[in-house]
Amino acid sequence: MHRFSLTGLFTALHAAVSEATKVARDNGITQVQEDFFYRETEDAPYSPRTIALRLPTVIDGKPAEAIANVPLYALAHHQSLAIDQLVVSLDVELHALDEKEIMVASSAASTTTKVHIEMTFKGSDPPEGTMKINDKLAKAIPS
Repeated sequence: MHRFSLTGLFTALHAAVSEATKVARDNGITQVQEDFFYRETEDAPYSPRTIALRLPTVIDGKPAEAIANVPLYALAHHQSLAIDQLVVSLDVELHALDEKEIMVASSAASTTTKVHIEMTFKGSDPPEGTMKINDKLAKAIPS
């Protein structure tokens, strides 16, 4: 039988959710860096990856075309991923140790503790910084 405090159980679950949130955030940042920006050297600042597009324009009052290097970041849809709901089901026995601490234990009859975990993710609006970068890059596209 494995014993641990109920407080310890909640602390461990909170730490797991916090870590999952950090992993999602860090992966999102890495993906943006790799997909939309590049660096000439390791210490150089990031520059936007661009695509050359032939865009309609007006020159001397006449319709014409011009080549514009448009940042890929400005053309992509940006959405953050967040944990919407987390449901954890455990089969444990409660043991009152004293007034301040409640202990939980896995069943003595079982050699394994069964845990059922459900996690639902939702898309959310991109962070404000993402939108500011996108606005800045979009303004760089010639009209």
